[in-house]
Amino acid sequence: MMSKNEEVAEELKKISEYLSTWDPSIDTTYDKVKGTIGNINKIFDLSDEWTEIVEDVLRYQSFLGTTVHYREHFIHQFEVFKLGYVIINRNKKIKEKLEGYLNADIDDVIKCWFLTSISHDSAYIIEGTPICVEELLNKIFKGKVRCVFLFEPSRVQGFEYHKIKLIDLIAEKLKLTKEQTSELYGKISDILSDKKNHGLLSAIILLNRLITPGDESNKKIEYEAALAVALHTEDVYKELHDLIDRFLTFEDIPFAFLLMYCDNAQEWGRPSMMSLLNQSVNDKRVGVKLEDIDVKDEVKINLRYSKKINDIPKPDKYWGARDVCFFIYHLVDGSPDPFERLIFIIP
Repeated sequence: MMSKNEEVAEELKKISEYLSTWDPSIDTTYDKVKGTIGNINKIFDLSDEWTEIVEDVLRYQSFLGTTVHYREHFIHQFEVFKLGYVIINRNKKIKEKLEGYLNADIDDVIKCWFLTSISHDSAYIIEGTPICVEELLNKIFKGKVRCVFLFEPSRVQGFEYHKIKLIDLIAEKLKLTKEQTSELYGKISDILSDKKNHGLLSAIILLNRLITPGDESNKKIEYEAALAVALHTEDVYKELHDLIDRFLTFEDIPFAFLLMYCDNAQEWGRPSMMSLLNQSVNDKRVGVKLEDIDVKDEVKINLRYSKKINDIPKPDKYWGARDVCFFIYHLVDGSPDPFERLIFIIP
């Protein structure tokens, strides 16, 4: 009898073989990826309510894609899952650390990673909608129109409950003082109110769908996934880094680190929605392709760009690892040397 991890491997093998044999349309690709996510969902006996979160990204992102620079998110989440899956299964040290952290076997590790990666951008719909509406209004009225998006979480059942639980979990994992925890509560509340941060909202939605307030028993995997999702955007992890005045590490919060790393590394083949919809007139994105990946002894990913760019995120200012070496090399066509290099190691 196959383990759940082996069943997931079979699903990934099937879709990889399918997509490599011919050049399907974007609609067919979406259908196949959606089907694979659904099959993995069944392997882990996850609820249909959670699946709706994932499918909503697909349902609404064509609207978000009306803005020129909006990047595809549905397949992106799946590619982040695949990258992390490979890292976990091929790097023995990482696999053992994640199993030890959860005090669980590889099946539960992959379940946690699946929940984490496949839902990490699910609330981008909420964060991106005001931008789309504002752009539309400016086009219609030919002027500067400001769109204010009012979101009242107090009206959402369980929202405040899950937000507090999430902050308490962060405080527990990073051993925050009461004063630091209180300050973090204020900072997270502000980020949610001002920016509709998709990482924090995605984490709260995940908890809202999978955990009934007052019934948190045996929900360690769900909470770990939500913690990772909440910490994957710079708005949040910068504030947390500054609050504790030290690196956020793979050893302390490994699933959060792995999501941050895979999310930043998984840039190759990620188009804007404009180009997917065959409206690439204004699509000036730089092409990025995977040149090499090595995850056995250390984790090293080489990405090759069609030209040098200056706006690569720098999460290595905030994140690090003590026992495992993580690298991302950014290379440019025509040059053998990296123009930017992210090394997630604490000096």
